[in-house]
This record gives sequence, structure tokens and C-alpha cells, in this order.
Amino acid sequence: MAKHEDQLEQRWATIREKLAANERWLIRQGALVRKRVGHRVWWTVRFEAVQDGRRICRSVSICKEGDTELLQRTRELLQRYRSQARWPVEVAGFARMVGAFSRFMQRRMPALTQAASRERA
Repeated sequence: MAKHEDQLEQRWATIREKLAANERWLIRQGALVRKRVGHRVWWTVRFEAVQDGRRICRSVSICKEGDTELLQRTRELLQRYRSQARWPVEVAGFARMVGAFSRFMQRRMPALTQAASRERA
């Protein structure tokens, strides 16, 4: 069992390294797909990258059909990458919310906001 777990961890480290090297492409696109190779079925991550100004297709082999642990880890990692793409939108939304709240407070409590302005000056 320990040998199998060691092999799994080594394989995962290799996959994670390859995916991390292509994180900038995987944040916005790419898919985990089944691919038939001869008589076997493999799971791979396929995506497009830009190299020397040209778009090229890339793939990272993940595992054979049925290896649920590596599949699950890969799905989770891709989900983490994709969530990073939403950060700027979320931050902008929070900034708008804070601005709206600030304007609301200035209208509701003008004396309080004027006092705060005098303290900063």
C-alpha cells in the first residue's frame, strides 16, 4: 500500500508541476477530457497556449480510466485556477458596494462625515 501511495504522490507532483507551469492558460480555458490511446482510455487536460505569437494545442496526461484520486485532485486544482479569474470581478463588486455604503452614510449622517474629514485634515 505504501508503495502505491508513494507512486500516486509522485505522479500527482509531476501533474501539478505541469499544470502550474501552464496556469496562465488554464485560468480561463481548458478541459479535462477522456482520450482513447490504442485500446486504453486516458484522462488528459487539453488547452490552448500562445507560443511565438501562434496558438497551439497542449495536453497534460493525467491518468488511466478509473484512477479516481488523480481525477479528483485535477478537478479541484482546475477549479482553484478558475476561481482566480473571478477575483478582479469580485473585488470590483466589493469596491462598488463600499462606495455606495459610503455615499449612503454621507447622506444619512453628514455631521459625522464632516467631523471625520476635519480630523484627517
